[in-house]
Amino acid sequence: MKALGLELSATDLFALHYGSIIRAKGDRALEFLSEPQRQSLNDLDLLLRMAQQRLAAGNDQSNSRDLEEQTQSAIKSLLTPDEFHEYELRTSLPALQLRGVLKYMEPTEQEFRTIFDYWIALNAHQPGSTEYHETQQSNENALRSLLGSSRFAIYLEGVEMLSYSK
Repeated sequence: MKALGLELSATDLFALHYGSIIRAKGDRALEFLSEPQRQSLNDLDLLLRMAQQRLAAGNDQSNSRDLEEQTQSAIKSLLTPDEFHEYELRTSLPALQLRGVLKYMEPTEQEFRTIFDYWIALNAHQPGSTEYHETQQSNENALRSLLGSSRFAIYLEGVEMLSYSK
């Protein structure tokens, strides 16, 4: 889709839509953090959005990826590993996408946390690679056991919408 002279992917549109929802929820999504940490993250978010707007004017995708990596690194530097994991569970695009496609499965909080961790581990590998397939098989076995066959089928239907490759 083209908007304001920029080519936007489905992922970009999803991030824009759900990112604004997360920002609107503000502190509720980050309530597990201290006030100074929340303020620091809000400041980083503002800087990221300003930089993204500047990059969008030039439509520079590689610099946009670099900016995202720098932002993630800055966020990690503000939080402990456990806090960063919680932050990712609450605000990351993969978490938002998973929540969207798994809403009919109605996972418990613990189920969602487990699914999210498996999803992140899987997507750390290149689709089609041996590592991807091995991780996928291991994840599927564990999730089938955790969810049962009917809920596992709903899980598979959901993640297929996120380009889950068999």
